[in-house]
Amino acid sequence: MARDIANLFSSDHLNDKMSIISKQAVYMLPWLFHGLVLTTNFDETLETVYGVCDCLFETVSHPGHPVLEQFIRNPKHHGLFKMHGTVIGNLIEYENIVFTSAQYDRHYGKDSPLIHDLNLNP
Repeated sequence: MARDIANLFSSDHLNDKMSIISKQAVYMLPWLFHGLVLTTNFDETLETVYGVCDCLFETVSHPGHPVLEQFIRNPKHHGLFKMHGTVIGNLIEYENIVFTSAQYDRHYGKDSPLIHDLNLNP
């Protein structure tokens, strides 16, 4: 299933659909969401659509990187925060795709890098 998700949201699949992307709801996202954009495993889709709309992300970050704090302090900064890593080609981290409750707890639990980055940890 993880490979199917990676394939569905891969740049190759997106390039095959490029002629119809402007007719899809995802095409409106760059006009609706500016500043910090959070994504789970749809990063390639977002990077492609924002690029097609000439609204490239200035910064791309993952949990555990101090860049998230910069986004919060500077809301005019335009960046993508990948909450679970990426689904891009050989960089895909299958263990970071959330399917099970254990994976959910690892990514969203009180000791997770994401919660730490968002300063939600008591």
